[in-house]
Amino acid sequence: MAGTIHWIRSLRILLGDIDEVIGIVSHPWSASQGESLSHALIKFKSGLPGVVHSHMMDIPMSQVPFFQIFGSEGEITIHGDFNGGITIRNKTNPTGVTMETLGGYMESFPPQMLEFISAVKDGYPLTKEHGGSVWNGSQDVMVAKAVYKSLHTKKWEKPTLENLRQCDYI
Repeated sequence: MAGTIHWIRSLRILLGDIDEVIGIVSHPWSASQGESLSHALIKFKSGLPGVVHSHMMDIPMSQVPFFQIFGSEGEITIHGDFNGGITIRNKTNPTGVTMETLGGYMESFPPQMLEFISAVKDGYPLTKEHGGSVWNGSQDVMVAKAVYKSLHTKKWEKPTLENLRQCDYI
């Protein structure tokens, strides 16, 4: 679930805090050092359901979307190539409208680094409310660890600080 942690953050930003998860992981691609396939069902505190599916394989990244959101009104696809781009499909635009790229994946890092450097240099606190805070990152890890715990318990698990502290089920 190493790469999945980024998508957990995206889901939390879009849909709110996560109440419970249950999942599976596997190692079908032997070249991967960790699991190369994970799938988790999510119950959000808002009552919305969600799914996170991630995989690593030996194919070009451009052939697999980075992220997709499906809803009753349509879908949003973030393209898998490193050039960026988002396509929105709905009843009005069933074939989709592609939004102009803002520079792609690699261009997303400089603004993040500048914000972090500014926080360090200027003493700007990365508080609980700040999107890049340690607390927010910890919440993402708690979700991933709850998925790992569910592998052993075969039950829905809540992301908790206790799960964050325990490592015996990874």
